[in-house]
Amino acid sequence: MTDTMSQPATQMPTIDPGVRIGHVHLKVADLDRALKFYCGVLGFQVTTTRPGAAFISAGGYHHHLGLNTKSH
Repeated sequence: MTDTMSQPATQMPTIDPGVRIGHVHLKVADLDRALKFYCGVLGFQVTTTRPGAAFISAGGYHHHLGLNTKSH
């Protein structure tokens, strides 16, 4: 099994742009760890960040998932 977290960013997997997911916001305890999982393992891409938050997508959509360290 290949450790995807040790691969250079250019070799990281990307999620298929045809994936369909609703608009979801998740409260996470550790934003960096969450990004390593959602981007490094599942292949989502970061579209924008804010202090305590990151927004990620598949296929260039503005964002499918919002990851937040604070409650709304």
